[in-house]
Amino acid sequence: MAKMNGRWLATLTLAALASVAGTYGSALAGAPAAARASLVSADEDTLIFKDGKVVTGKIVKEDASTIKFKGTIGGIEFEADYKKDDILEIKRAKVDPKGDKPKAADTKADDKGKTPDTKATTDDAAPVEGGVKYYTMELSGRFGWDISQTPIRDCMKEAAKGGAEYIIVIMNNDWSMGPKELGLERSPEEAAFDELFRAEDMDDIFSSELRTYEKPPKVVFWVNRAMGGAAFLPLVCPTMYFKSDGKLGGIGNLTTMFGGTGDEVVRQKQYSLRLKHAEGIANTGGYPVELVRAMAIPEFVLTVAYPNGEPVYYERMPEGPGEFLLTDDAKEGSQDTAKALESGEGNDVLTLTAKLAQDLRVSKGTVDDIDQLKFELGISRTGVEVKSRAKQIMEGWSKGLEQGMRDLRRLRGDADAIQIGGDFQQRTKARGQRKQILQRMQGILKKYGEVFGEERRLGMDSVLQREIDLLDHDQTLDVQQQRRRK
Repeated sequence: MAKMNGRWLATLTLAALASVAGTYGSALAGAPAAARASLVSADEDTLIFKDGKVVTGKIVKEDASTIKFKGTIGGIEFEADYKKDDILEIKRAKVDPKGDKPKAADTKADDKGKTPDTKATTDDAAPVEGGVKYYTMELSGRFGWDISQTPIRDCMKEAAKGGAEYIIVIMNNDWSMGPKELGLERSPEEAAFDELFRAEDMDDIFSSELRTYEKPPKVVFWVNRAMGGAAFLPLVCPTMYFKSDGKLGGIGNLTTMFGGTGDEVVRQKQYSLRLKHAEGIANTGGYPVELVRAMAIPEFVLTVAYPNGEPVYYERMPEGPGEFLLTDDAKEGSQDTAKALESGEGNDVLTLTAKLAQDLRVSKGTVDDIDQLKFELGISRTGVEVKSRAKQIMEGWSKGLEQGMRDLRRLRGDADAIQIGGDFQQRTKARGQRKQILQRMQGILKKYGEVFGEERRLGMDSVLQREIDLLDHDQTLDVQQQRRRK
């Protein structure tokens, strides 16, 4: 991966600070004036913009049209110039003559953007009524197994019932193991693009189903590990943050998953079909489809540049000093090592780290605790956590699933062990016992079969139903034969 030069990093840092300020301010844009006023500090100068953005800090310099402002966001100092035409109100920190703490003084810009003389106010800011409700759930364990649509849907319903305005989804799947039913360890260089279809079962919960709520909450993904199929979940939501060591990827085997066997035309159609599904997810979340291609296809070459401060992508190698290689063609001589793949530092396929995700404007920022995240969302002072049973819901699903799979294997053995023979009554009893066991297996599949994927679950249920139908058929013939004998 190409290294970024110092000037470019400085530009990105300033852009990130501006983004944070905008995020904090946008959360207040729809709030009443009294509510916005209650969130400003009397110890600092505060600028309230016409678009609702609010920044606090110190006015360094001021003239008739511009204010040079210095502040701190997330522990990082910034300095910026603002046009007075864009400012609705200025609250200046004014030292009390008695030596008490500074009190904010209101200044409103006139129609021409000029600020008249200020007067100190004696009224305290009005308190915010209620608060912004947020709900948290962690998606951990094996994707498609512990992380599945039924417990996620149950958590979402609980959040909506509690009146949550934000749902914070902590994405942290276990990438060290393969599919649970196979019990296989997964090596670092493996990928799992085909978990896409399990992801689609869950993506709808955060998109189309969410829109059916009376008051749809805003879903925020907070990425620690989003590898394999789990990588597709955050991509369906426009708001994503990373933890410092967060990674998103593990889907870089699209063109190798079928091997070299079979008809090439058929394979290409399968690749194209799957890629279109993945690109549809990215489009839903508002992310560039080029990033999905770079994450999925080892042969895909992608370069990024920042001509206007925002990323622009080129499907070729870099051609100038302002362009940076994201992925190469993975041909012999440029293939990544297993160590590079494991650390997310390779460039055969794209793995998003916290820094890279923020540089590419995929992530809104990097935060490592819930208080930082609340600050980024603009609810650090007003956030009220909705009582959550998400942990119990997710753990309950995992335990029930494990037991269900054990029961499924045991019942299969019990059904196969039943021998249908003897006289008519014995045969009838044996068929009834076997049918009852098969129906219990169908019940388990109905409850937990989603972990196999809908197509496979239906196939398994169909096999069981054919066995049941055959038992019914044999019993009908047996009854008819008994009647003829009489």
